Formats: sequence, C-alpha cells, structure tokens
Amino acid sequence: MKRFLPILILILAGCGRKYPIPPEPGMGDLPPIGSYVLDKNWPGGTLAFDSISDVIVGKDGFIYVLYGDRVKKMLITGEVIEEFTVPVNMAALAQDDERNLYFAGLESVIFRLSNSGSWDTIYIPDEIEHITGITLGERIFVSDTVEDVVIGFVPDSVVDTVATRGNGSLYVDNPLDLWLDPSGRVITVSLNHNWVEAFPTDTTTPFLHLGGDNPAGDTVEGTFRIPVDAVSDDSGYIYVADSFRVQKFSQNGEFVTSVRFQTSPVSLAVTSDGKYLMVATSRRLFKFERFDGLQHGEGE
Repeated sequence: MKRFLPILILILAGCGRKYPIPPEPGMGDLPPIGSYVLDKNWPGGTLAFDSISDVIVGKDGFIYVLYGDRVKKMLITGEVIEEFTVPVNMAALAQDDERNLYFAGLESVIFRLSNSGSWDTIYIPDEIEHITGITLGERIFVSDTVEDVVIGFVPDSVVDTVATRGNGSLYVDNPLDLWLDPSGRVITVSLNHNWVEAFPTDTTTPFLHLGGDNPAGDTVEGTFRIPVDAVSDDSGYIYVADSFRVQKFSQNGEFVTSVRFQTSPVSLAVTSDGKYLMVATSRRLFKFERFDGLQHGEGE
C-alpha cells in the first residue's frame, strides 16, 4: 500500500516568508497525510525566551522549556501553567516514566525534581566531566563533550559505555543531545563529525548512521552542517536539526525530506503519539501538527 511521504513545512515568525516543500502531485493545496504543518494559532511562538538550551515533551504530556536556570511548563495548547528555577544553569533535561524531571549540565551531579516537588541529586560516574545530553530508559544515558563519551548507568551500580572518542563511525566527537528511540537505540548527535548515529543498547538492534561520511559536513540533503539535536516519533521517523534546517529520515536511515529557514533550531521535541513536533530556536518555540486529512493544519 502506497504511503505519502510526510513533509515538514516551516514558516518563520516575524519575517513573513514561507519555505514550504511543494505537495505531492495530485494533492491540490493540502499537505500530504502525515506531514507536519505550523500551528499559526499556537501562542508559544510569541513568547520570548533567553537562550533556550533544551525542550522536551514529558511523559506527562506537558512541554518543558529549559533556558538558563529557568523552566517553563506549558500545555500543548501553548498556555504557560508554571515557571520555576533550577539550582544553576543547565544544558539538558529529561523525564522518566514516574514523571520525575532530570536536569543535567554540571560536572558532578544530576538534579532530580520528583513528581511530588522535592529536589535531590544523582552523582554521576567518574568517567563524566560535563554532561551535554541526557535521555532516560531502564538506565540514565548521558553524553560528555569534554571526555567525548556516551555512557549508560544505574546510580551507584552498573556503568556501560555506549560510545567513545574516535574519528569514524561507532565513535563520537563532541557529542551533544541524546534521544532513546522506540527500538532502544541511543540516538547521538556528534557535532564535530557532523553526523548522527543510533547506538544499539542490546545485541538485536542494528546500528544506524546518518549524515554521510564527511566529518567536515555538508549542506547537501541527507548530510549535516553543525547538527545540534535529534528526536524520533512513534513511527520511528528521525528528525535532525542542524544549521538553518530540519531534516527527516526513515527509521532505516533513508532521507525523506528537509526544509530550510532563517533562524537555526537549537532543540526538537515530539509527543509520544507523534502528533505534534516542537521546534525551538534560541528565543522562540513553535508547534507543528501532523496533518491527518481532516483539517488544513492551521492549528486548533
């Protein structure tokens, strides 16, 4: 059965210019089924932030925007329902299945905010100097841009090395944000390699490499120039943010589509059902809704 390839359509706030990818033949003026379209009625794009470092859609369904030592907790409708501070400036955050929030970026600890509102600390293994990315599964996975390593660990217990410093595939150089995909692979952005790789955490899941084999990077579709974040949705599609664009790949690493815009994204997030994709620039957050054929994708 033929499926229409999903397409990203990004529209920049404030500039009035559109950067769409044309719909497939026969689709008229409607986007293909499964594409993401900017929700122009969502108020999040009008909120001003000071240097967003990370955004997630939590397991509880709320959107969390981390900027400096502050966090905005938002509904999917764009309403800010809470704003709070963290102990110091942080680089990344994640949420576990019990709805506890984890804030990382210090040299020695991860701060954890429990769902009851209490703070505690998790001491990280000695192999880590400075956390730049964090994702959660049965273990805590973190990346270190100083030691060039990605590890998975259980507090006060087992430490497993996912990737170490090196120049080729299966290695990392300046690893940034992390994402645990539905198959259990740790998707890792390797900035100095200008590529993204999905490292298996068991013996049954295949390794995946995205971005070509040129560490210098490129702007050709399917390659990256300064990648900063990667996420996957419920269908396994992988979205990668690099310099002035977002690119989409299949779960097998096949390039699907890309779109450019004038402000580089710094972070991506996706809802668990894949219905909404969040794209953050340094000072703005935008929501994109997956078109289901029943509406034009203009928002709620």
